[in-house]
Amino acid sequence: MSKELTQKQRRFADEYIISGNATDAYKKAYPNVTKDTTANTNSSRLLSNAKVSSYVSERVKEAEGERLMDIQEALMIEASIARGEVQKGYSKQFDRLTKEVIRETDYEFTPSIEERQRSLDHLLKVHGAFIDKKQIDQTNHNIEITIGDWNED
Repeated sequence: MSKELTQKQRRFADEYIISGNATDAYKKAYPNVTKDTTANTNSSRLLSNAKVSSYVSERVKEAEGERLMDIQEALMIEASIARGEVQKGYSKQFDRLTKEVIRETDYEFTPSIEERQRSLDHLLKVHGAFIDKKQIDQTNHNIEITIGDWNED
C-alpha cells in the first residue's frame, strides 16, 4: 500500500513516525509551507488519509517487531546465562542538570552461580520439568436437613 503514496506523503509519514509531531513533519515534507496553522490543518488531513494512516501503522509495527525480543531469543539468552557464558553489558551515566552524558561504558561479566541457578530453574519450568500434578477426588455426599416435623397431611 505504501507504493500508492506520493514522495511527499511518504516523507511526511516517515518524519511523523520519527518525531511524533505532525505539524513539524508536514513542514519538513512540504518546505514551502511556513505557517503552523496551515501545516497543522494539512497534517491532520494527511493523517486521516487511509493510505497515509495505513503506511504509518505498517511502519510502526515493523519498528516494534525489530525492537521486541521473541521467545526464542529470550530462551537463548537464558540458556547462555545458565551455562555461565560471558555476557555483555552497557551503562550510561547521565547528568540530569546539564542533560549531558558523563560516561558510557561497555563491559563484560560472568553470571554468578545464583544468576545461573535462577536461569536454569526458569528454563526447566518453561520446558515442563516442574509440572505439579494434583488430583482432587470429590465424592458425592448426601446431606439431609430436617427442619421441624414432616407431616404429609
